Amino acid sequence: MEKNKFYSNGILNENGCLEWKRYINKHGYGYIFVKGKSWSIHRYSYFLTYGKIPKEKWILHKCDNRKCINPNHLYLGDNAQNVKDRVSKNRSAIAEKNKASKLTIEQVKNIKILLRDGVPGLRLAKQYKMSQATIAEIKRNEIWKHVILD
Repeated sequence: MEKNKFYSNGILNENGCLEWKRYINKHGYGYIFVKGKSWSIHRYSYFLTYGKIPKEKWILHKCDNRKCINPNHLYLGDNAQNVKDRVSKNRSAIAEKNKASKLTIEQVKNIKILLRDGVPGLRLAKQYKMSQATIAEIKRNEIWKHVILD
């Protein structure tokens, strides 16, 4: 797709983001097909402006706007940088933000208190309808480690 035609599919917002106005998937990212290849719009924008994207590299947004195709808002990074950025901005799907989570933060606090007080893991597993392995992982601070008791 020609550069001018591609960027004409964006609308400039008050933050300087050029927001993609065509197809956006359920995760908030746009995709297009160019010469039989599927591209995420921010990767294609970066490619059009800066050239080839090295393997194992990610295109990250400075603006945190998934719809943004402004090449000045995009930078080359890697998975570790992407994860660090996501965590530092509290966008990770942990605790109740994770739709698959079966426990709330309050329940985990209660479990940790009961474990500290000597209540057997098997009893807690039955009480909270969890596996004994999950209770053991909470006890060893392998999961839910962000829940800290006072």
